[in-house]
Amino acid sequence: MTPVLAVDDRETAVTFRDETLERCYRDDGFVTMPFLDRGEIDEITSIYWSLAPDGDSGLTVDYLRPDRHYMAAISEMLAPVWARHFPLVFTGHRAIFVTFVVKHPGPTSDMFLHEDRSWVDERRLRSGTLWIPMVDIGPDLSNGGLQIVRHSHRLATTWSGTGTPDLIRPYERELRGALEPLTMAAGTAVYYDSRTLHASPANFSDAPRVALACGVAPADAQLIHVVAAGPRHRRIYAVDEEFFIRYGPREIIDGMPPQYPVIEEHDEDPVLTAHQVRAVVGDAALRESAEPIETPEMVATGPRLPHALPTPTKLLAEYELRLAGSRRSRWLAPLMARLVGLNNRLIRRADAGRANPTPSSDLAWMPQLADDCVAIGAEWDRFAAAGGQLPLLDDIFGGSQGNTGSWWRGAPVVLRGKPLDAVGDAFPVTVAALARVPGLHSAMWSVMGPSGHLPDHEGPNCGGLRLLVGIRCGGDAVIRVGGDEIALRDGEAVLFDDTELHGSINRGDVPRVLLLCDVVRPLPMPYRWFNRLVQDLHHELIPRFRAAPAISAEWFRALNPDQPLSP
Repeated sequence: MTPVLAVDDRETAVTFRDETLERCYRDDGFVTMPFLDRGEIDEITSIYWSLAPDGDSGLTVDYLRPDRHYMAAISEMLAPVWARHFPLVFTGHRAIFVTFVVKHPGPTSDMFLHEDRSWVDERRLRSGTLWIPMVDIGPDLSNGGLQIVRHSHRLATTWSGTGTPDLIRPYERELRGALEPLTMAAGTAVYYDSRTLHASPANFSDAPRVALACGVAPADAQLIHVVAAGPRHRRIYAVDEEFFIRYGPREIIDGMPPQYPVIEEHDEDPVLTAHQVRAVVGDAALRESAEPIETPEMVATGPRLPHALPTPTKLLAEYELRLAGSRRSRWLAPLMARLVGLNNRLIRRADAGRANPTPSSDLAWMPQLADDCVAIGAEWDRFAAAGGQLPLLDDIFGGSQGNTGSWWRGAPVVLRGKPLDAVGDAFPVTVAALARVPGLHSAMWSVMGPSGHLPDHEGPNCGGLRLLVGIRCGGDAVIRVGGDEIALRDGEAVLFDDTELHGSINRGDVPRVLLLCDVVRPLPMPYRWFNRLVQDLHHELIPRFRAAPAISAEWFRALNPDQPLSP
């Protein structure tokens, strides 16, 4: 096994000419400095608006656009800016790529907490991002300014790339609490280590927030891209600047371009502990559930865990996360936590005897669904054979969904029993079959890549039951509920309460295809009407859930233009 050293252990060259900037950068993981003058700000802003397509909304990042000519044009037009400034600021560094990062006004413009990718061999070298707003930013301006977790570059001891584990998610609430909002004048730059955690809230001003982000590396460094070939196995590819211009994250999900060779392969242990996080955020209390993420080989099934309802503290933390960036979060998060908590307690009183998972023999509609799976599978096969693709769930819901080891794609098909635009139209047989499931609230395709893993987690809301319907499971995919592994098989379904600890693993070498559905828990009156109200509010009041159908339809059309996907 080849270890990847922590930031403090790197024998790296100096990044900045100025000793004070260098010291602050190494200690804190970021540093701010004056950079552009007024003329350059106006010039760069004009470049953005000359290139930006009509109809952009929410958060737009040119690096993520399928049309790569934007990246090429921006790189060429901004090269003179870096040629003027880099020799004055950096010691022998170059621009890797540059992208505009623009937040159009609205609640879907937030950026989730994350680190950037490994662009150089971080056992020996440092890389970073130069981020420059074209307008003033700060917490009082509400225009989606940058936030940074000081010292968080010290957390990183593993590679970051395509399919690598997102180890920070169990600790996200605590790390978000350590975010520092930056106050910066237009044209000021912040340079942060590629491993420094950062995020930004939604833009609630009345104007777009335009910013520029430039990846930076030592001039003589070999650029790399890291791909997780398994839960622990990593492939390191040699790449060049053209790689970042021509290929976005989505273009390499299914494999690296053949012209880029593998220069190294090794295994690593992707674990982040509460002790490591505490060293960054101080002694703030960590969630009791925050444990190291386990990779599939580390998972061992054991005795069934007791199923306790989420505590009020956990519910509040959950809805603070789900509503992060929303202007209404201050009052809506406590309200949702109280409503869901009350509903959970009422359900425990009314439906205490339900086994988890629910035995198939208790469900009169299950045999019909099993029969329908033959036609659903045939419809899926036609879609796949026609070259059909589903969006990444990260793109639909606006951030990492916690999966590791591989990609996770999907698309909502049904909401409140009605087919959704574009996706529902492409799967009429599936929609008709799902209409026969009593109490179905929503359904989506869920396709997890080979070696994919969704670590154990708990849902907050027991008013709905999670229904997984196996369509093309590949023979080696499982769902874990409360410590028990249940095989996922074609034509079979599992109905369970997802407030109990659960996770999923695709150990196979082919994608796992299933329908992921939410069924309103069957209850007697008067519990039934209150639960239905809470389930509807759960969807309508959380921006990411409310926006998901429209975002999914837009991505689905873009990925599947003019294809005859259904008969």
